[in-house]
Amino acid sequence: MAKKNKRSTYDRYGKEGLTGGGGGGRAHYDDHFGGGFTFRNPEDVFREFFGGRDPFADFFVVMVLVVEIVVEVVVMVVAAVVVVVVVVVMVVVPMAVVVELVMVLVVEVVMV
Repeated sequence: MAKKNKRSTYDRYGKEGLTGGGGGGRAHYDDHFGGGFTFRNPEDVFREFFGGRDPFADFFVVMVLVVEIVVEVVVMVVAAVVVVVVVVVMVVVPMAVVVELVMVLVVEVVMV
């Protein structure tokens, strides 16, 4: 039985299947149920699956652009908030001064 399994493994995977991988980054292991699994270099599997190109390269380029846009928007919002605060201070402070002067004048007129 063992010779039959070895012969089958050799026929399917060659010498690498019997030696546990050799130099090719592959190792084949048979289980007791007649199946088996061949271990391979994960980088080779990744390269085969994605056709030799990095599938995340475009993602990182897009993410950099999105971050740049978000930073620009945040800067514009902060600038707008600063402008609003300055305008409010310029309008509210003089109004408070005017209201205080009017109150002083009203008190002066009433007291006379």
